[in-house]
Amino acid sequence: MSVFPILLIALACNKSTDPLAEFDNEYVEIMARVGSSKRDNTRNVRNQEARERLIEAEKRQVAFFRSRRLAQSISVARVSDDPVIRAKGEAYWLSSLVHGNWTLEQKAEETRLLGVLEELAAQEATWSTPDSASTVSMDSSWSSVSKAADEWDQATRDLLYQGYIEHRMQVIGEDMQALISLRNEVAKQAGFDNYWELAVTTYGLNPTDVDELITELRPILAEPNQRSLTALQSASAQRDISLTAANLPLLERNSSLYGELLDNVESYYDADLAEERIVTAFKDMGLPADDWQVYTEPQRYARSGAYGFAIRPPENVAIVISQSQRWSMWQYRALAHEGGFAVWWQSLPPDAVTSPVLWSAPAPWAEGFAGLFERLVYEPGFSSRYIPEIPSELREPIQRNRAREFGDWITDSIVVTLTERELYKNPDDLASVMRFAAETRSELTGVPIPPADERGLIYDSAVLSPLHWNYPGYSQNFIFASVTECQLFEAIVKTVGDPITNANVGPMLRERLIRVSPGQSIPERIRDLTGDVPRTQALKDYLELSVIEP
Repeated sequence: MSVFPILLIALACNKSTDPLAEFDNEYVEIMARVGSSKRDNTRNVRNQEARERLIEAEKRQVAFFRSRRLAQSISVARVSDDPVIRAKGEAYWLSSLVHGNWTLEQKAEETRLLGVLEELAAQEATWSTPDSASTVSMDSSWSSVSKAADEWDQATRDLLYQGYIEHRMQVIGEDMQALISLRNEVAKQAGFDNYWELAVTTYGLNPTDVDELITELRPILAEPNQRSLTALQSASAQRDISLTAANLPLLERNSSLYGELLDNVESYYDADLAEERIVTAFKDMGLPADDWQVYTEPQRYARSGAYGFAIRPPENVAIVISQSQRWSMWQYRALAHEGGFAVWWQSLPPDAVTSPVLWSAPAPWAEGFAGLFERLVYEPGFSSRYIPEIPSELREPIQRNRAREFGDWITDSIVVTLTERELYKNPDDLASVMRFAAETRSELTGVPIPPADERGLIYDSAVLSPLHWNYPGYSQNFIFASVTECQLFEAIVKTVGDPITNANVGPMLRERLIRVSPGQSIPERIRDLTGDVPRTQALKDYLELSVIEP
């Protein structure tokens, strides 16, 4: 006779007892190993030892969630009379969707394929003009790479762009298709049509939630996107530069109302001082920041981007940031953003510390909480207090220009989200997926469609980021986060005033957002802060700071 029905009956007899408590300690140890190995692999994607540790840690995680005994306990917790236990059961269930439907062999193959893609993406490349007079590194965004070609003739600039496309598109191929197909196989085992749908569910959303917010945001984004397009068209006419995909960064550099004023603004942001300044800013707001492990690694071997890791919170949290240049705002933005995650992990209530499934808020809202601190880097008060080298006449333009970029980022997140969904629905037709990405971006922004690579695949950056390979179905979280960020900023200003150097910010966030009972959802906590204001109103107000001239 099976012991599992007996266990289920016994647990169900006392719905106020936490049936998952006995699993928490084991999962804390597993997550500490997963977090530390991910941290080390992110610091150096070529670190084979860290990759092997990650494989073993993820195997333990898969085995943990494949336990029938755990599954029984999750089922009991999800119907508990205690809202805290019920929330914990739901969090365990969502985690089991991600980890419990893999076999050990499938998880090992996923890690291997990710390693192949990481190696491809990390390959360095240069491009030389036909006369060999100039050589350009291709290992950055097109916006950065193209600066070298600002004074070149159109034909040479187009050649550089084509070379850039070939370099970037090398990750689009059979290995990516194999990764997507493998994940879709796992999703079907779990009862989902594809892995995108499974992943979205694990973040506390469903496809309808995503579609509804995108629909809500389209008219809000239409006006700033049109202003951007009009400015590009104006710059194109005034400078006699064709409005093509290759020329977009050049035209953008000539189209902003504060374009010339902000041309050299990056030179004020010393990346070597970013950690000191950001940590000080957090502490001035009454937020914990002393014990962050911050790793700044060269972009040539680090995973591109910024990543936070809860290894054993509240004491052990880590941040890894790739760096490609000394003078850049990126380091400030990235550290402030990941510092937001660190603040959450270091401020957890005791009943959340003991259970890894409660360490983080669901990603759509956690990303918004982190984005709140990234926004502060652009505020005039931040520049005045922490980067006094920035001239006073630049402080407001920096703030307003971020509002313009914010609209661009949301639009990009919509493109990435829709394209990623298309990729998981149709992984065998990469040509169709890449065409969909470019056409969707053009439809939203009015910008021209880029050329194709030598295989005939139209270029678009939508599925080229390692973030989307390593965190599938994640991009829609940034759309929701944009709304959350603006809601939280407005709530702080309304409740305690300007957040810069305001020591009341930390206590307010801890008491009213972070250390609230896990039984109250994050959207409910935010509504308590904002009242009945429509969820996109604060975002709409922020976008009106846009500085692109008509």
